[in-house]
Amino acid sequence: MRISLLIPTRERAATLRATLRNVSALNDPDLEIIVSDNASADDTAEVIAAMRDPRIRMIRTASRLSQRQNFEHAVSAASGDYLMMIGDDDAVLVRQWPLLRMILAKRKPDALSWPAIFYPWPGPERRGGGGRLRLSRATLFGPVIERSSAEHLASIRRLDRTREDFSPKLYHGLLSRRVIDALRAKTGMVVASGQVDAYMSAAALPFMESYLYLRHPFSILGMGPKSGGLSIAAQHRADDANDSARRVAEEAISDPVVEPFAMPLPVLGFYLLNGLEQANRMAFGKALNLDAKAYLAMIFDQLADTSPEARARGIELLTQFAREQAQTPELQHFIATRGAALMSHPAPKPAKPSHPLIRMFESLSLIEPGRIGIDLKPRGLAEIDGAARMADFLIGPSVDLTSDPASRWRAAQMRALRVIFAGAGPD
Repeated sequence: MRISLLIPTRERAATLRATLRNVSALNDPDLEIIVSDNASADDTAEVIAAMRDPRIRMIRTASRLSQRQNFEHAVSAASGDYLMMIGDDDAVLVRQWPLLRMILAKRKPDALSWPAIFYPWPGPERRGGGGRLRLSRATLFGPVIERSSAEHLASIRRLDRTREDFSPKLYHGLLSRRVIDALRAKTGMVVASGQVDAYMSAAALPFMESYLYLRHPFSILGMGPKSGGLSIAAQHRADDANDSARRVAEEAISDPVVEPFAMPLPVLGFYLLNGLEQANRMAFGKALNLDAKAYLAMIFDQLADTSPEARARGIELLTQFAREQAQTPELQHFIATRGAALMSHPAPKPAKPSHPLIRMFESLSLIEPGRIGIDLKPRGLAEIDGAARMADFLIGPSVDLTSDPASRWRAAQMRALRVIFAGAGPD
C-alpha cells in the first residue's frame, strides 16, 4: 500500500531542509515524497538534491503559479493509494507512523484524520519566543472513531465549532486514491481552493459513506517564519498584508479557478467560508445548504477585533457575497444590521506587550495534569524535525490502541520530567 507524501513549497528552503530531514527518517520503503517547487528563486533545488533519498522527487512548475495550482500540481504527480499533504515547515511523527500504517492495512478507510500538534518555530514576535512544544492529554492516545459522512456534513452545515478536527483531510490527513479520483472526475480537479483544508473537509464527503478519525497525532503543523497562517494573523494585527499574504493574493488573480472571495481577506472566518462555498459550487452543485447566518455571525464576531478599515472591507465582501448568492432579504438585513453595529463599535486598542516575567513564564517547560510544555530552544531541537523527535520521545513508541490511555499519559509525563530535570531526550 503506497503512500504519497506531498510537500508544496515556495522559497522556504530554510524550513524545507528541516522538513525533509524529518520525512527522510521514516522507515517506509513504500512511500513516495513529492516536493512541488513553485518556481522558487532561492536554493530549494539544492536543499532537495542534498537529501540523497531516492524516495524524494522534486517537480517544479515552469512559472510561478497560485498556491492552489501548486497544491494541484503536487496531487497530480502522486501515484499512491493514499495521499497526504504537509507544509514546508511541518513534520510527521516517525515513531507513530507504524500505527498509521496498521490502521490503513486493517481498515482500508476512505480517509483517516487526526489532530495535528501545533508548533511555533522560534521568533521574537511569538509568545514566549516560540520554540515551545505543547502536548495535550485531550489529543493523545484516543480511540479510532468511524464517523459517517452524513453526520459530518450536518455538523458543517450548522457550523459545529468542534467540526474541524473531525474533518476528512488531505492537509495533515490521508485521502484514498478512490476518493481523489472520484473528486477529480466530478470537478475536473482535486484541489479547487487555496484553502485546501476547509475545501476538502466538505468536498470529499459526497464520495465516501464514512471515514476514520483517531484522537492521536501523526504530524506536527509548524508555524515557521513565513507560515501562511502567521502571515494572515500578522495582516489582521497590522491592517496590512505582509509579503507572504500579499503574494498569495496577487498570484491568485491569475488562477483560472475563481473562488467566492478575493484575497487577502480581513479575518480567518472568511477563509473557512471561502473553502466551504467553493466545495458547494464544485462538489455539491450548490446544494450544500450552509447555515449562512451562523457563518456570517462568526465572521462579524472576528471583525470586531480588527481596525475600521478591515471592518469596512469585511462588510463590503459579505454584502457582495449575499448579493451574488441571491440570499434572502432576511439575510441581507442581518448583514446590514450587524454591519452598522460593527462600524459604530470602538476599534480595539493595540495590545500591550506582556510583562517580561509573563513572557519568561510562557517559555518555561512545565508539566500539568493535562498538558506538557517543553522549551526546545536550549536543547538545540527548535527546528521542526527536532520538535517531531521530542514529541515522539514524549509520546512513546507506537503501540496497539488497546493499551491503557491513562498509563500512557503518565509515562509521557515521566519522560517529560526526565527531559526537564535530567536532560534526557531523543537520541
